[in-house]
Amino acid sequence: MTGIGEHYRPTIRRYDSGVYRVVGTSEGTTLLYVADADGRRVNAGTTIRIATGELEEAFEPTPNPDDGFRFERALRTLGTWLYWSVRKPR
Repeated sequence: MTGIGEHYRPTIRRYDSGVYRVVGTSEGTTLLYVADADGRRVNAGTTIRIATGELEEAFEPTPNPDDGFRFERALRTLGTWLYWSVRKPR
């Protein structure tokens, strides 16, 4: 049984590659696109609804992209912070 908040990655090309979070389980499964194929968070608001049996056929479980420390993400965040902290207003 699939639970709200679990994360999945598609195994077929029919769906955009990336990470999806389960946000609904009534009348099938509703998935929210939360990270791209490289694991970077996206806030697109894209949802898809699939039949119950299709989740097991077309998706595989994957870890939450927000779990744990990622060195690349920390560097990117630091770089963004540094840029905006020294940028002069027009």
